[in-house]
Amino acid sequence: MEIIGISGPPCSGKDAAAEYLSRRYDYNQISTGALLRAKARELNIELGRTSLQLLGARLREENDGKDPLLDRALRDMKNNTVFTGIRTFGAAEAIIETRNGRIIYVDASLEERYRRSLLRAREDHTSFDEFVAQDEAEHNGAMNIDASLLAIKPIASTVII
Repeated sequence: MEIIGISGPPCSGKDAAAEYLSRRYDYNQISTGALLRAKARELNIELGRTSLQLLGARLREENDGKDPLLDRALRDMKNNTVFTGIRTFGAAEAIIETRNGRIIYVDASLEERYRRSLLRAREDHTSFDEFVAQDEAEHNGAMNIDASLLAIKPIASTVII
């Protein structure tokens, strides 16, 4: 059984890469963002980006730094699976530490990612400048959350730009 985690900044093409793997190689596809949004709904928490980031950080803090949603999904897996939305070093490590686990990092230009973000209704930002500020925060692990895409990219077995 193979486990692939796909990481990268918002709107970089993570879901498209996962859909390709799912179709081409018959992988199950699990979105860590969808798992987190489901947990937020269960707790009646707003689905905005900042609220979700803070919820994820809280869940990890309450579980000794581990992502309980990802850990549960990893335990329940029975087939080749691709996880999208790997945003923390700990989540990337959890996938790599599984038997046959690896990380793929996907990226695109800021301008292209912003254009894609405008097609989504769930984003918090309203301007390119806000998008850039959020992007810098996620790349560097700001906002007192442990997400740092810059720490994940070097441990990826493959980088797609």
